[in-house]
Amino acid sequence: MPIRGGDSGNFQFRWDNTYVSHFGDVGKPAHGELNGDGHISSGNLVGQVQSGSSQGAPHHRLRSNLTAWQYADFTASATLEYRSRVRESCTNFRNTAVALTEIDPQYADLINLCSDPNFTIDQYQFRPGTTEIVAAPTLTPINYLGGTTYTHVQAGWTVPWNAEFTLGVRNLFDKHPPLSSNAFANTFDAQYLIPGRFIYFNYKQSF
Repeated sequence: MPIRGGDSGNFQFRWDNTYVSHFGDVGKPAHGELNGDGHISSGNLVGQVQSGSSQGAPHHRLRSNLTAWQYADFTASATLEYRSRVRESCTNFRNTAVALTEIDPQYADLINLCSDPNFTIDQYQFRPGTTEIVAAPTLTPINYLGGTTYTHVQAGWTVPWNAEFTLGVRNLFDKHPPLSSNAFANTFDAQYLIPGRFIYFNYKQSF
């Protein structure tokens, strides 16, 4: 959406969004129903992350980028990059905390680092020797990775000798990724930006 800004140059705004309403089996069977190939469906996995980021990226319900530019001899832009919260398993973390607590009670509070260490959900399976689906309430601790917003800025200057200077900062406010109890070989899921801000400079000369 361009906007004329008079002597200050032109402004432009762009807002890109990706919204996922369903991620799962064809036909959208609910959790515990049969899918098309005769297996028990896991249901809608939007808002969840698979165990270990190497096995599948988080299924964010919403990912959004809002960018604003100013165009003139001096240009500037700012981008807000948003990812909605996701839910992950916290079973391994809880089990480790329980085991440590049995050795030393001072570790008892570690269990509460899971968002909901006592979360229970029905797990479905076939009754042995039949095609009947039965449910069993199962302790399934969960942890939420909260919604995360990154801020990126960039400024450029076009100079009289047909050259451009560009200076930018990604993750301006040094936003750290949410702590994950279940990421693959790390403490944060690989789909988030690595910790720290990144500063870059570019010079382009035209002839």
